Amino acid sequence: MPPVPAPTPLAILAIDDSPAHIAFLRRVLDRHGVLYTLQSIADGTQALHFFDQLAQHAHVACPDLLLLDLHLPGPHGTELLQRFKAIPRCAGITVIIGSASVEPTDRTETLALGADAFFQKPFRFA
Repeated sequence: MPPVPAPTPLAILAIDDSPAHIAFLRRVLDRHGVLYTLQSIADGTQALHFFDQLAQHAHVACPDLLLLDLHLPGPHGTELLQRFKAIPRCAGITVIIGSASVEPTDRTETLALGADAFFQKPFRFA
């Protein structure tokens, strides 16, 4: 019988300027036994730079999942979402928005731009 390959970790990119939210995300993933790698970017300008690297260099891997805050230092999350979805090889990647925004237009706009889900912060999980 051939050996069973080791499971591949879920590659998560979290763009959020709150260290507390990143720590919370790690706790939830660890508690549920998710095998993952987590890269975090705390600023919209850095995120745009990373997206440029994704667009220009095929050896830079797209994440399996993008978690995106809307209100960051630098460009707004909607601009980041548009830039990410414009990268052809990353366009089908799941994007989840997490935002403290209570504006209904933020939810409808990000979903129309290709986000897969929108959750309002603060998150509460049992």
